Amino acid sequence: MKKEEMIKILIKSAKHYNKELLNKNILFLYGDINNPKCLECIFFDRTFHHLTGTNINMSSVNFYRLCVNSKLSPTDFTKKNNGYTEMKLRILEKTMNIHKNAKMLGIYDNSKIYLQTDKLIGGFNSCLGFIQSNYKNYYVPNTLLQEDIRNISEKDSVKPIVAILRKDVKSDVYEEICYVSKRVGDFSKININKLDKHIKIQLPIPELN
Repeated sequence: MKKEEMIKILIKSAKHYNKELLNKNILFLYGDINNPKCLECIFFDRTFHHLTGTNINMSSVNFYRLCVNSKLSPTDFTKKNNGYTEMKLRILEKTMNIHKNAKMLGIYDNSKIYLQTDKLIGGFNSCLGFIQSNYKNYYVPNTLLQEDIRNISEKDSVKPIVAILRKDVKSDVYEEICYVSKRVGDFSKININKLDKHIKIQLPIPELN
Protein backbone atom coordinates (compact mmCIF):
# COMPACT_ATOMS: atom_id res chain seq x y z
CA MET A 1 0.00 0.00 0.00
CA LYS A 2 1.47 3.37 -1.04
CA LYS A 3 1.80 6.25 1.39
CA GLU A 4 -0.72 8.33 -0.57
CA GLU A 5 -3.40 5.66 -0.15
CA MET A 6 -2.56 5.32 3.54
CA ILE A 7 -2.95 9.05 4.04
CA LYS A 8 -6.38 9.03 2.43
CA ILE A 9 -7.53 6.24 4.75
CA LEU A 10 -6.04 7.91 7.83
CA ILE A 11 -7.60 11.29 7.09
CA LYS A 12 -11.02 9.88 6.25
CA SER A 13 -11.01 7.62 9.31
CA ALA A 14 -9.87 10.41 11.65
CA LYS A 15 -12.61 12.71 10.44
CA HIS A 16 -15.17 9.97 11.03
CA TYR A 17 -13.69 9.29 14.47
CA ASN A 18 -13.88 13.01 15.21
CA LYS A 19 -17.56 13.15 14.27
CA GLU A 20 -18.83 9.90 15.74
CA LEU A 21 -16.55 8.84 18.62
CA LEU A 22 -14.33 11.62 19.95
CA ASN A 23 -15.13 12.51 23.57
CA LYS A 24 -18.07 10.15 23.53
CA ASN A 25 -19.06 7.41 25.92
CA ILE A 26 -20.22 4.27 24.16
CA LEU A 27 -22.19 1.80 26.27
CA PHE A 28 -22.24 -1.80 25.03
CA LEU A 29 -25.03 -3.95 26.48
CA TYR A 30 -24.44 -7.66 26.02
CA GLY A 31 -25.58 -11.12 27.04
CA ASP A 32 -29.05 -11.96 28.35
CA ILE A 33 -31.63 -9.21 27.79
CA ASN A 34 -33.26 -10.13 31.10
CA ASN A 35 -30.00 -9.63 32.98
CA PRO A 36 -27.71 -7.68 30.66
CA LYS A 37 -24.09 -6.82 31.35
CA CYS A 38 -22.45 -3.64 30.16
CA LEU A 39 -19.09 -2.21 29.15
CA GLU A 40 -18.66 1.56 29.17
CA CYS A 41 -16.02 3.01 26.85
CA ILE A 42 -14.54 6.41 26.08
CA PHE A 43 -12.73 7.64 22.98
CA PHE A 44 -9.98 10.27 23.30
CA ASP A 45 -8.01 12.07 20.59
CA ARG A 46 -4.82 10.35 21.77
CA THR A 47 -6.23 6.85 21.32
CA PHE A 48 -6.82 7.12 17.56
CA HIS A 49 -3.15 6.49 16.75
CA HIS A 50 -3.17 3.12 18.57
CA LEU A 51 -5.57 1.82 15.92
CA THR A 52 -3.49 2.78 12.89
CA GLY A 53 -0.41 0.56 13.16
CA THR A 54 1.90 3.46 12.22
CA ASN A 55 5.16 4.69 13.71
CA ILE A 56 5.34 8.41 14.50
CA ASN A 57 7.90 10.88 15.88
CA MET A 58 5.34 13.17 17.49
CA SER A 59 2.63 12.94 20.09
CA SER A 60 -0.43 10.85 19.28
CA VAL A 61 -2.56 13.98 19.73
CA ASN A 62 -0.58 15.92 17.13
CA PHE A 63 -0.79 12.99 14.73
CA TYR A 64 -4.56 12.90 15.18
CA ARG A 65 -4.85 16.65 14.57
CA LEU A 66 -2.84 16.41 11.36
CA CYS A 67 -5.21 13.70 10.14
CA VAL A 68 -8.39 15.56 11.10
CA ASN A 69 -7.16 18.79 9.50
CA SER A 70 -6.08 16.99 6.29
CA LYS A 71 -2.47 18.06 6.83
CA LEU A 72 -0.83 14.65 7.21
CA SER A 73 2.20 14.22 4.95
CA PRO A 74 4.21 11.13 3.92
CA THR A 75 7.09 12.18 6.20
CA ASP A 76 4.88 12.34 9.31
CA PHE A 77 4.75 8.56 9.77
CA THR A 78 6.29 5.27 8.77
CA LYS A 79 4.68 1.88 8.38
CA LYS A 80 5.66 -1.17 10.38
CA ASN A 81 7.08 -4.32 8.86
CA ASN A 82 5.33 -7.53 7.79
CA GLY A 83 2.18 -5.85 6.53
CA TYR A 84 1.04 -4.91 10.05
CA THR A 85 0.15 -1.33 9.13
CA GLU A 86 -1.65 -2.28 5.94
CA MET A 87 -3.70 -4.86 7.83
CA LYS A 88 -4.98 -2.27 10.27
CA LEU A 89 -5.64 0.36 7.62
CA ARG A 90 -7.74 -2.05 5.53
CA ILE A 91 -10.27 -2.28 8.38
CA LEU A 92 -9.77 1.09 10.10
CA GLU A 93 -12.53 3.00 8.34
CA LYS A 94 -15.14 0.32 9.03
CA THR A 95 -14.14 0.27 12.69
CA MET A 96 -15.07 3.94 13.07
CA ASN A 97 -18.67 2.65 13.08
CA ILE A 98 -18.15 0.27 15.99
CA HIS A 99 -21.04 1.99 17.78
CA LYS A 100 -23.31 0.79 14.96
CA ASN A 101 -21.85 -2.52 13.75
CA ALA A 102 -20.30 -4.36 16.73
CA LYS A 103 -21.97 -7.75 17.23
CA MET A 104 -20.01 -9.53 19.99
CA LEU A 105 -17.95 -8.91 23.12
CA GLY A 106 -15.34 -11.25 24.56
CA ILE A 107 -12.39 -11.46 26.94
CA TYR A 108 -8.99 -11.62 25.25
CA ASP A 109 -7.28 -15.00 25.72
CA ASN A 110 -3.65 -13.73 25.63
CA SER A 111 -2.90 -15.96 22.65
CA LYS A 112 -0.66 -13.40 20.91
CA ILE A 113 2.79 -12.88 22.42
CA TYR A 114 3.15 -9.16 21.74
CA LEU A 115 -0.47 -8.12 22.26
CA GLN A 116 -1.74 -6.79 25.55
CA THR A 117 -5.42 -5.95 25.77
CA ASP A 118 -8.41 -7.00 27.87
CA LYS A 119 -11.85 -6.83 26.27
CA LEU A 120 -12.59 -7.44 22.60
CA ILE A 121 -15.52 -5.88 20.74
CA GLY A 122 -16.33 -6.58 17.10
CA GLY A 123 -17.44 -9.42 14.90
CA PHE A 124 -16.38 -12.22 12.58
CA ASN A 125 -13.76 -10.26 10.60
CA SER A 126 -12.32 -7.62 12.92
CA CYS A 127 -12.41 -6.31 16.47
CA LEU A 128 -11.16 -3.55 18.74
CA GLY A 129 -9.22 -4.33 21.89
CA PHE A 130 -9.91 -2.31 25.05
CA ILE A 131 -8.10 -1.78 28.34
CA GLN A 132 -9.41 -0.13 31.48
CA SER A 133 -8.35 3.49 31.95
CA ASN A 134 -7.77 5.47 35.11
CA TYR A 135 -10.47 7.91 34.08
CA LYS A 136 -13.66 6.82 35.86
CA ASN A 137 -12.72 3.20 35.04
CA TYR A 138 -13.91 3.63 31.46
CA TYR A 139 -12.43 1.29 28.86
CA VAL A 140 -10.35 2.81 26.07
CA PRO A 141 -9.37 1.25 22.72
CA ASN A 142 -5.72 0.25 22.48
CA THR A 143 -5.54 -1.97 19.40
CA LEU A 144 -7.30 -2.99 16.20
CA LEU A 145 -7.23 -6.57 14.94
CA GLN A 146 -8.23 -8.28 11.71
CA GLU A 147 -9.40 -11.35 13.57
CA ASP A 148 -12.58 -13.29 14.22
CA ILE A 149 -13.31 -12.30 17.81
CA ARG A 150 -14.25 -15.90 18.64
CA ASN A 151 -10.76 -17.14 17.77
CA ILE A 152 -8.88 -14.94 20.24
CA SER A 153 -11.32 -14.81 23.17
CA GLU A 154 -11.45 -16.98 26.28
CA LYS A 155 -13.68 -20.01 25.93
CA ASP A 156 -17.34 -19.22 26.59
CA SER A 157 -16.60 -15.52 27.14
CA VAL A 158 -18.02 -14.30 23.82
CA LYS A 159 -21.50 -12.84 24.26
CA PRO A 160 -23.85 -11.18 21.76
CA ILE A 161 -24.19 -7.42 21.94
CA VAL A 162 -27.89 -6.62 22.34
CA ALA A 163 -27.70 -2.80 22.17
CA ILE A 164 -25.26 0.10 21.92
CA LEU A 165 -25.88 3.56 23.37
CA ARG A 166 -23.96 6.82 23.09
CA LYS A 167 -23.61 10.07 25.02
CA ASP A 168 -21.29 13.04 25.27
CA VAL A 169 -18.65 12.54 27.95
CA LYS A 170 -19.89 15.66 29.75
CA SER A 171 -23.38 14.24 30.06
CA ASP A 172 -24.49 11.92 32.85
CA VAL A 173 -27.31 10.33 30.86
CA TYR A 174 -27.40 8.11 27.78
CA GLU A 175 -29.94 9.62 25.39
CA GLU A 176 -29.18 7.91 22.07
CA ILE A 177 -29.53 4.36 20.80
CA CYS A 178 -27.02 3.54 18.05
CA TYR A 179 -27.79 -0.17 17.63
CA VAL A 180 -30.28 -2.81 18.73
CA SER A 181 -29.74 -6.44 17.80
CA LYS A 182 -32.22 -7.81 15.27
CA ARG A 183 -32.93 -10.74 17.54
CA VAL A 184 -34.02 -8.25 20.24
CA GLY A 185 -35.89 -5.93 17.91
CA ASP A 186 -37.14 -3.43 20.49
CA PHE A 187 -34.88 -1.74 23.06
CA SER A 188 -37.72 -1.81 25.60
CA LYS A 189 -37.31 -5.60 25.84
CA ILE A 190 -33.93 -5.13 27.56
CA ASN A 191 -34.17 -5.05 31.34
CA ILE A 192 -32.01 -1.99 31.99
CA ASN A 193 -33.00 -2.03 35.66
CA LYS A 194 -30.42 -4.79 36.07
CA LEU A 195 -27.55 -2.51 35.03
CA ASP A 196 -25.11 -0.89 37.46
CA LYS A 197 -26.71 1.96 39.38
CA HIS A 198 -24.34 4.58 37.94
CA ILE A 199 -25.60 3.87 34.41
CA LYS A 200 -28.35 6.37 33.64
CA ILE A 201 -30.56 5.97 30.58
CA GLN A 202 -33.24 8.44 29.59
CA LEU A 203 -36.51 6.84 28.50
CA PRO A 204 -38.07 7.01 26.00
CA ILE A 205 -34.80 7.08 24.09
CA PRO A 206 -34.58 7.91 20.36
CA GLU A 207 -32.81 5.59 17.94
CA LEU A 208 -30.02 6.80 15.68
CA ASN A 209 -31.15 7.02 12.05
